[in-house]
Amino acid sequence: MYTDKIIFGLSFEFKELQGGGKVQQAYAAMAAEDTCDYDQLKAAIVQRYSITEETYRVCFRSVACSREESYTDMVTRVMDLAQMWMWKWADVDELWEAIAVEQLLNSMPVELCFWVRERKPRIVAEAGRLADDYAQHGSSIVRPT
Repeated sequence: MYTDKIIFGLSFEFKELQGGGKVQQAYAAMAAEDTCDYDQLKAAIVQRYSITEETYRVCFRSVACSREESYTDMVTRVMDLAQMWMWKWADVDELWEAIAVEQLLNSMPVELCFWVRERKPRIVAEAGRLADDYAQHGSSIVRPT
């Protein structure tokens, strides 16, 4: 059946996020005529998982080679996750900014990193300004010396 192939493909696509049969739950909640439309089914699954850019970023940053896969297979998974994380950056400059923001956040103390990340800075200068503002206004976080 065509719908079973769509569900199998989407289950594979979302294997990093599986648990609790959410693919099947999303399918069951749809109108019958919509279940054969890949884009509508994918949108329902994305909504069911509450998948965001952050979800893909976390999956990308924590990817590891499993015993069942080769490193060549892992490369495919890493590239797929990178593409899903970075899909909205249309040009190279935006992509470089995203990478620079990520590196800056990784260098911050955990509490500061969470606070800045919640504000979703789009460019590294904005992330730096947010971190400085937080540090200047009575935060318990201090800069490394």
